Amino acid sequence: MSESQDLAKALILTFARSTAEVFKTQVNAPATPGEMSRYDPSRFELPMDLAASVGLLSPRFNGCLTIGFPADTFLKCYNAVLGENQTSITAENRDFGSEMLNIILGMTKTQFSASHGIVIQPAIPLVVMGKGIRFSLPPEFTPFLIPFKSDMGPFYTTIALSQIAPA
Repeated sequence: MSESQDLAKALILTFARSTAEVFKTQVNAPATPGEMSRYDPSRFELPMDLAASVGLLSPRFNGCLTIGFPADTFLKCYNAVLGENQTSITAENRDFGSEMLNIILGMTKTQFSASHGIVIQPAIPLVVMGKGIRFSLPPEFTPFLIPFKSDMGPFYTTIALSQIAPA
């Protein structure tokens, strides 16, 4: 495996571990990652009603992290964390998705920087809600899918990375 492949794998695994840890600590629900695979959004649609996405900027690569939820999973997580009883995704509660992603990104950046010495710049997340959410990525990005199972229901994470530059 090349150095860039090792680096991409390390970042993806750090993201998956951070996602599981954030769900355990913030939502109080264990989340188990499924098998990682290459993801082609044009070939199949994930059952997401809300997705939060944030860009990754670093000296060696660019990319994008996304977390997506079916409505039922999102609302169970939201209600568990905030002690509310919301029954639908609204403009008032949708930012919970970006808050979760920000916490995951913060943990991922800290751990990845400590282990690999690469600083990932902060970015502002974007939240999209609706049926049949699909993302279009530039052709130089390679997307990977990591599905998760949790007591709150399934959810999906993707990480898309550009070509990783040599050190």
